[in-house]
Amino acid sequence: MAKLNSLLIGAFLMGLGCSSISLDWDSSPTMLATGSDVRIAFNNAAVGARDESNVLHVAWTDNSELWYGQLDPSTGAWTSSIMSIASGRTVFKPTIATAGTSGSGTNLYLAWVEEDVEDIVRITFSTDSGGSWSIPFGVATARGIAEVGVSLYAYEDDSSDLQGVVSWHDEGVNFSYAATSADAWSQQELNDGIYPARNPALDGRGETVWATWDEDESGTKRLHVLRSLDGGVTWEAEPSTAGWELGPEGNDASIAVVSDDLFFLGYHTLGRSYVGISSDAGGTFQGVASTSATDPMGDGFFPRVAYEGFLAVAWEGCVDCGITEDAEKRPYTALGWPWHFGPPDGMSDYDSYEGATLVTTNIDGDTMDVFWLEHDTSAGIYTLWHRAGEITAE
Repeated sequence: MAKLNSLLIGAFLMGLGCSSISLDWDSSPTMLATGSDVRIAFNNAAVGARDESNVLHVAWTDNSELWYGQLDPSTGAWTSSIMSIASGRTVFKPTIATAGTSGSGTNLYLAWVEEDVEDIVRITFSTDSGGSWSIPFGVATARGIAEVGVSLYAYEDDSSDLQGVVSWHDEGVNFSYAATSADAWSQQELNDGIYPARNPALDGRGETVWATWDEDESGTKRLHVLRSLDGGVTWEAEPSTAGWELGPEGNDASIAVVSDDLFFLGYHTLGRSYVGISSDAGGTFQGVASTSATDPMGDGFFPRVAYEGFLAVAWEGCVDCGITEDAEKRPYTALGWPWHFGPPDGMSDYDSYEGATLVTTNIDGDTMDVFWLEHDTSAGIYTLWHRAGEITAE
């Protein structure tokens, strides 16, 4: 294990010609939205993503309506508006992804769930930096996905065409699914259907896409992974050694892909958040770190991992609290590998932001973005916060 860690650290840092990394956080978080029912996706889905000009694109809901906003780092200007393209049904957990540029601007994909007799997975895209959007279309209907939401990955294919991949699960059956624009959004089963499969998550590098999900195998949760090398059109057989045991409470995985064979998984079980790694295309997996197995910082839930030159991790943290005790939670963050909580990786003033839930992160270029939701129970107000950290490599 020590040898593996050393090789990985060397590979990450030597490629950048640096020996250390640090984060310089914004002096204070930015309030992006506030209202009586502001909600975001988290964990297996990205709330925000930056484009090649470092503009931050963000999606959320308020009072069941779909919202989209942009934060321009050059001017500090934040603009947002209701997405009129939504159908008028109740909208849940939108997620957003960027993928290169077209002649008119940044390519964006946006996916969400609409509540109906059966929930609907909806997709739209923009090729002009969010100035206009395609007519939304329903990829699939399923039961019970409004609670969990969908996961989304976007990329430019070998012909520089914008493509998207989305995943979801169906409570009515035992399957998790994926679909891609490269195959006319035809849905594919990711698992064999023997056990209930939930919480699928996606990430990728170019046309290499990895999916992960958890299965409840008679009371024991296990993580599974699957790879596609053609943008989600076809999927390989699951590695025979996969199906890593997480215990009775293990679930809610997120995935961050480094290369065809190397990826990180974030997950939680029994009040601890972990980051694990596979460097052999899912043949073996090592859950190498916990937020608090030997750390006095306490418990951790719902970790999200993201990778872009560096590993970024964010999760709900607290000291001696349960998974539902939201008022005690804080935004915990970490950067780099091996990971740990605390400065310089973590926000040194994290304890000021009590009641932080649905903590999530994204990383693009030299910026780590962290989002969280705060609920003022006395006023009945939810507030969406964002904080950015500038990464310095030496």
